Amino acid sequence: MEIATLDYFIDDKSVLNTELIGDVTVLDSDIVICDPPNLIRKWEGHLMSEANENYLSANYSIGWIKSVAERRAELSTLLENGKLIICFLNPLTEILAQKRYRGDYESITNYDFLPLEDYTYVDLITKGEGGNNSNLRLIGANNPFAQFFHAFKMDMRYHAYFDCDASKKPNYFIQNKSKRGVALLLKVLNGHIVFLPRIPYEYQNLKLLGVIHSCSMKLLNTEVITPRPKWIDKFKLRGEDDFIYEKESLEKKIQKLEIEKSIVDEKMTKLSQYKKLLFEQGGELEDVVIESFKLMGFNADGRKKGDIEHDIVFDSKEGRGLAEVEGKDRSAVSISKLDQLNRAVDEDFHLNGKYPQGVLIGNHYRLTEPESRKEPFTNKVHIVAGKKSLGLLTTIEIYKAVEYILDNPKDEDFKKECRVKILSTEGDMIRLI
Repeated sequence: MEIATLDYFIDDKSVLNTELIGDVTVLDSDIVICDPPNLIRKWEGHLMSEANENYLSANYSIGWIKSVAERRAELSTLLENGKLIICFLNPLTEILAQKRYRGDYESITNYDFLPLEDYTYVDLITKGEGGNNSNLRLIGANNPFAQFFHAFKMDMRYHAYFDCDASKKPNYFIQNKSKRGVALLLKVLNGHIVFLPRIPYEYQNLKLLGVIHSCSMKLLNTEVITPRPKWIDKFKLRGEDDFIYEKESLEKKIQKLEIEKSIVDEKMTKLSQYKKLLFEQGGELEDVVIESFKLMGFNADGRKKGDIEHDIVFDSKEGRGLAEVEGKDRSAVSISKLDQLNRAVDEDFHLNGKYPQGVLIGNHYRLTEPESRKEPFTNKVHIVAGKKSLGLLTTIEIYKAVEYILDNPKDEDFKKECRVKILSTEGDMIRLI
């Protein structure tokens, strides 16, 4: 059983120690132990500031995001092969990372390296300390990691917890007195991810290695199937040729059906793309907003001209406008994107001699269900939008309009009403429905 660590050094010759962002692969490992870094502390001294918000400049962020994606792909491969990832539960840290252009950011966290199928678990991670035997309890004596609880219960202290009622959720197998989970076992692909509360760090923690080895035996996919040797094909059983003919005949039918299916898939993909309005960010979100504007009767496209780049330029017989689009993982849309929109409007004026209507389009708290989201734009955005006569529009509102248009494709009056509202609403939220 091969064990590797990411940013959690254990001095033992049986362990492969490397960094979260490092060149050493962990693809030969059965178990990977991870210690998510504090991003604010890690990048202290490298954070820049704009519009009262700190961000990591593109000089550092582009390489970091690429390396995290590569490590996440590695861990995903391990999970596909039934392996185990153990992650110590640290407080969630989140910073803005600059993309290639000034004013264009995305949110990154210290848990982005994990190939989770459901990132709402990360959203639940809340900073808070507690522990010791009297405050923590094991849920389910048969849990594969029950031995971890018994081995370290006197030393165990948590620094973060999952902020949800875990009383009826046994996968949160260690809980505090308030029934908040401090340990979590997740089935991901064919493997597992386990979140554990921290224990006192030891340079040579052979006890931890032994406990993890024992706990992991029930979870690891240890079944080995011998590959077919090439010479086995020389052996033929009666009836095999008949099955081969039948199989080939079925494959021809399947190919024909696959072509028909691909046509249906293409139509379905084109239709379902509008759902991206509710969860996407970056270029994917910009593209679906452009398609939505076209559905309303606008001519719409992105603009790249020399050093000038605008997310969306749109026009109709009712007028002309510019839009900047931003998706935020766990927050409202902030002033930095509005500043970018304001500059774009000024640049366009210098090119064309007439001010276009500026619209800031936001997909706020994009990983949260729409009905549970908080305010879409910060107070500062509302204040500046009022002063600059800029419109504020959410992608949820666009989705509602698209939904209506798809149900009522011949309602040209509604489409015109949408165009007029988008082009004439100044300093306020745009309501399409």
